[in-house]
Amino acid sequence: MSESTVLELEMLEDAVADALRAFEAAPDLVALAAVRPAHLGDRAPVLLARRELGSLPGSQRAEAGKRVNAARARVQEAFDARRAVLE
Repeated sequence: MSESTVLELEMLEDAVADALRAFEAAPDLVALAAVRPAHLGDRAPVLLARRELGSLPGSQRAEAGKRVNAARARVQEAFDARRAVLE
């Protein structure tokens, strides 16, 4: 994926929505652990977007960084909330 697709707001929102659906659909802790890498692992869309921030011009990097960090936080919070419910 290129920076123009991964870092777009719509793509980040889609990645967050996919993660929220996957976490909510997990019926138990084993299933939740199985879907975690796809949304919070090294190859997760939000983390790939974070890696691409360095390729942006400085004027765009700060705003894109805020979007990526907010998306990552939402995914992590959703995972933690679902884990708490399942525990």
